[in-house]
Amino acid sequence: MDAAVEGFLVWARVERRLAANTCEAYARDLHRFARWAAAQGLTEPSRVEHPHVTAYLAHLADQGLSARSRNRARTSLRALFRFLVQEGHLVDDPTVLVGASKHVTPLPTVFSAAQVEALLAAPDRTTPLGLRDAAMIELMYSTGLRVSELVELAALAGAGAGGEQEAEEREEPQDSHGCTSTLQVSSLGEHLSRRRSPAPTRRGPASTQPPRARIWMV
Repeated sequence: MDAAVEGFLVWARVERRLAANTCEAYARDLHRFARWAAAQGLTEPSRVEHPHVTAYLAHLADQGLSARSRNRARTSLRALFRFLVQEGHLVDDPTVLVGASKHVTPLPTVFSAAQVEALLAAPDRTTPLGLRDAAMIELMYSTGLRVSELVELAALAGAGAGGEQEAEEREEPQDSHGCTSTLQVSSLGEHLSRRRSPAPTRRGPASTQPPRARIWMV
């Protein structure tokens, strides 16, 4: 069995020119199978049959391997025996009818109420940096923003503040963390409230054009 595995690995590296990481993964999976097969008295690939392959995958499950790892081992075995059939060393491939293990996606873990309170209370709100962190954490917790969305929103709030406040913020000296002042924190709320306010009505002479038909999408 070891000679067959080594022959496959040489073929994968030299002829297929597979990536080094791929060859290493094949080597780990196949050498582990070779050790198990030797313990079962399967010293030659020709002695391996379909029940042996399913028994090996069940053995991996008993060892605590995840469905993802078992499917990778199955893929490695299929590549090995397919190579042996193509090279004429075997007539039948014992892995043809072996199905993949069902992968169950685990449910995401969530913070407890105490962990959330501790996270919200972590920033030092007596410093500009702490005020910035507190605003970012509370905004992400309240709205479910991603980090990338939060960064874009902070840039948008700074660009949309406008007027005298924006000029004052530009004149504020920055600290070592690039935090200017508490005005940046308050400008976000003003910017959002300005975005939520209704658009002003357009003044001017009434249009003489006939009203357009409206199309309602249901």
